Amino acid sequence: MDGLPLALELAAARVGTWSPSQIATRLDDQFQLLTQGSRVAQPRHRSLRAVVDWSYDLLDQEEQRIFSRLAVFAGGFDMDAAAAVCTERGECHDVGDTLARLIDKSLVVVNATAAPIYRYRLLETLRTYASTRLEERSGETARMRRRHTEYFLGVAKEAGLGLRGAEQPAWLDRLTVEHDNIRAALETALSTCDVDTAAGIAGSVYPFWDLRGHYTEGRRWLARILTAGADDPRVRAQVLMGAATLSIVQGDVAEAVTACEQAARLSEAGQDHARLSHALQYLGLIRIFTEQLDEAERLLSASLRHADAADAEWERGWALLLMSVLAMSRWDFDQAGDLARQAEATLGHEGDPEARAFVRVLLGFAALGQDDAAKAAVHVAEALRRFSTLGGLWGLSITTVLAAFVVRALGRHREAAGLLGVAEALRETAGTTLPPFVEAWLDDTLTGLTAVLGPAALRSARTSGRTLPRAAALTYTLRQLAPDADDVERHG
Repeated sequence: MDGLPLALELAAARVGTWSPSQIATRLDDQFQLLTQGSRVAQPRHRSLRAVVDWSYDLLDQEEQRIFSRLAVFAGGFDMDAAAAVCTERGECHDVGDTLARLIDKSLVVVNATAAPIYRYRLLETLRTYASTRLEERSGETARMRRRHTEYFLGVAKEAGLGLRGAEQPAWLDRLTVEHDNIRAALETALSTCDVDTAAGIAGSVYPFWDLRGHYTEGRRWLARILTAGADDPRVRAQVLMGAATLSIVQGDVAEAVTACEQAARLSEAGQDHARLSHALQYLGLIRIFTEQLDEAERLLSASLRHADAADAEWERGWALLLMSVLAMSRWDFDQAGDLARQAEATLGHEGDPEARAFVRVLLGFAALGQDDAAKAAVHVAEALRRFSTLGGLWGLSITTVLAAFVVRALGRHREAAGLLGVAEALRETAGTTLPPFVEAWLDDTLTGLTAVLGPAALRSARTSGRTLPRAAALTYTLRQLAPDADDVERHG
């Protein structure tokens, strides 16, 4: 009920007839439920619909038009979005001025703390009402939804480029606040059979679903789009790569292979070396997950060649990263470290922050494999900070497992067990899995911790770690990795 005093009063009046839970189940349609106010009140205060009707009727035509059109936004909007969606060719009104008047009349809420750009929203009750008014305007609902979808297609395409570079954290935050609008745009596109638009949106924002842990939801959207079909081979290949990415993180190898192979065929037919390089990378990663390491090497080497042919630094950097993972899977820590450093040099300081965070993870594994736990701790702490900034759940879960290995190597066994519990909770939240070489290291660590702590103490420590809130878990993990004074001087 959005905290509206009249709505609360009208709902409270129903308590004599229904229980609170019965009232709650009927609040999806507030305007039908909230209809019996005080008999001594003015008529416009006897129902929620009446009071909103009265407020709407006081608006001028321009205010009514903009208020109704704002109903197409889900989860809020900024001024640029309102102007782009709610103003049609030939209309000369100032959306900003109209929006200011709607705010003054308490029909639009402003979030002035949303730095650096203010955001606005309709209370959900008023959004429902505005939707009904929009329906009354001949053809406007479909037209406004189409304009909304087109606008967020543009946002998604811009985000797709930004998510590959130094602006990745800013775009992740932008897509987080616009996620409801992205969902609404996808639903509109699919419900109107505009599959290419839906594919363009989902194929651009899937890295956001990956990094922010929306794996299951993202896979649902991508599956719907692939089932519906998409005419543009490049866009379809991008959607397939999204499906492969989210599937492999959740351990669905069969779906990931199917999607990657289709993407590779489409990219090869279109002579798109960069996209083919990306598809071959994931086929290589899948072979690492299935422990077919020689085949993984062949695929990753081919990926690197196609990245070079396209002069695509992002693809080259990720190919080198995955070759480092392959070396780690072969327990070749020297080569794994060398390849990780090559990947970092290729990506540069302006490169993909997620990739640079994974560089730290791989350098941490390499250092630990070379029996330098103190150096590993420095790399792992940096990776944790970077993944925390990005909100990357899969990266955080892998890095926290590695932190447990490092802390065990430093001799703090109970703390290491607690970190394993933290990592388990992260994996369960995201529904993700671990690469095989990490699983093997985990099995060895659990065996060692059981021998030192005993089964009961190990179980208790892991349970304690699982129950830590995420922010507290990060602080705890970083504290366990903090070097002593000698280490600070030695590692800088």
